[in-house]
Amino acid sequence: MRSASANALLLSALALCLLVPAHGQGARFGEAQKGLLIGVLQKQGIRSCDKKGKVTWLKQHHEVGFVWLLGKTAAANKLAGKLVVVEGKTANRPQVTYPPQQTCPIMQSRSDWQPGLNGIRRRRSTSNPIAAFKARSIRAFDGLSIKRKKKQLVVTLKNTLGRNIESLTLSMHYEGCYGKPGTMRVERKIKALAKKKSARLTFPIFSENPRRHRGHRRHIASSLAISSKAVGLYFDFDWPLYRDKSFNLRCPRN
Repeated sequence: MRSASANALLLSALALCLLVPAHGQGARFGEAQKGLLIGVLQKQGIRSCDKKGKVTWLKQHHEVGFVWLLGKTAAANKLAGKLVVVEGKTANRPQVTYPPQQTCPIMQSRSDWQPGLNGIRRRRSTSNPIAAFKARSIRAFDGLSIKRKKKQLVVTLKNTLGRNIESLTLSMHYEGCYGKPGTMRVERKIKALAKKKSARLTFPIFSENPRRHRGHRRHIASSLAISSKAVGLYFDFDWPLYRDKSFNLRCPRN
């Protein structure tokens, strides 16, 4: 049986894992690569707690997905919370001294949940392994349209990036309609999408067919992720559908 001090040390380590980005403090990568970064732009910060457990956010900055945004970010405040296209190049994450975390309350969470300035964030396996991106310009991304049609979500993706895109994967993530929910994922692939062309795909509202899975736990559409193997395109893209009331995404009462 572990001692009280050992348990405290373990809890501190878990808290630090939740705080420190997956790419580490001041993560260093190879030579900078020019390209486009596409995802949801949000203001973030470094989580810190006082002795009473009160949370404050230090060194506030902008991120696209989980990628720290550097460079010309003057337009970022107006585009916060929206899908954006950032033109620039990959960069190293700034060196940051993280505050002690032993006073931060430990929360029960899944491995893909991370605390963010605006609430819990979900790190998807489709996120790009780049730490930071130096922006030359930022603009809204207007190539995505999602509409509900009965028991389906109709996704239209238009290539507005000014270049052909190869090997696209659209992943609909589903959250369980029960307790501490698990997740499921349904993927659709696009072999290639030429400039100014569109692709139309459909996803079910629920990942399980209720007629075939009676009595099974249900999973409801929660967010759409996009990834690509195309060189110079960096998607850290997870669009939260559950925040849009127009989709009327509700778990069944029973």
